[in-house]
Amino acid sequence: MSHLSTSLAEFVSYVQTHLTGDEKGESADFLDHLFRAFSQAGREWRIGIWSMRRWPAIPAVVVEEVLATNDANLCANETLQNLKSFNGVAGSMFFRCKNWVFENCEWGFIDIGQGSGDGEAFDFEGNCDNMTMKNCSFHDTDGPGFLLCCYASDGNPNKGIVMENCLINAKSKRPLQPRVKASIFTKCYLKDLKDACRLPKHSARMISSTEGEKQIFQLAFAGPVTINEFKIKEDAASSVARYAIECWDHKQARWINCFNGMGIGAEFVCPIISRSTTKARLVVVRTNKDKAVITSFDAFNEPPGDGFDVSKGGVTPNRVGK
Repeated sequence: MSHLSTSLAEFVSYVQTHLTGDEKGESADFLDHLFRAFSQAGREWRIGIWSMRRWPAIPAVVVEEVLATNDANLCANETLQNLKSFNGVAGSMFFRCKNWVFENCEWGFIDIGQGSGDGEAFDFEGNCDNMTMKNCSFHDTDGPGFLLCCYASDGNPNKGIVMENCLINAKSKRPLQPRVKASIFTKCYLKDLKDACRLPKHSARMISSTEGEKQIFQLAFAGPVTINEFKIKEDAASSVARYAIECWDHKQARWINCFNGMGIGAEFVCPIISRSTTKARLVVVRTNKDKAVITSFDAFNEPPGDGFDVSKGGVTPNRVGK
């Protein structure tokens, strides 16, 4: 049995044994165990839309290390592939929710389709209260990197939205418009990739290896370095379809996921939440044909981008992703 199957079986067993179906009293417990089941499987599933019909007085729900996408091939659980956001295609859409914390999460590769004009990575649709995002990344979307909607689906605004150390690279001509005056942005950045990877790269030795069917390309640095961007190139005959970039965390003594990607092509730039590490690796999960041929994998510490700090009640100008 796969790790995901085991985690889901344990989740089902917990629900059947400990929960009675009381939405008001058990929603936080249910969601906490659901997220834990999927986080053990590599953070690869689409959140879709979450909505609390009532606002129960419950402890905060904490979501850690989640990758959300609307690409069916990246979803780890088949039963979640058909979740759709009712106001358009989005990595995630939250409506009528309260007391959530998103930490070290990623939303990317969201397209505009199915009659939608949105295509955003994340959407607080409305009527959300005390929602916090820390160290989160939003990238590679056809639409906005992030939406904060007021009165979009009912007559109640979002309140108490806090974003800390988050990175947005929408690659979109539609602007970021964080104009909800009850929101706070602290040390957040919009990265324009035309300014990416311009400084000298970190000196490193690249080592190739395999783990099962996965190819590994690892960078070993002479000592701790700070990284906030990677640049990858593959040979014209190569066809990577799915990959992940991981950095080594010395304190936790384990690899930490920092970027999840699809195709690479001639060149692909991966902005990440800045971190210090002694080694990093590119894990090729799947190719369209044969083995991956990576011609370069480089790490950089670049200026973080267009920063914005918005206090409660403030506004920020429109920003267009590139």
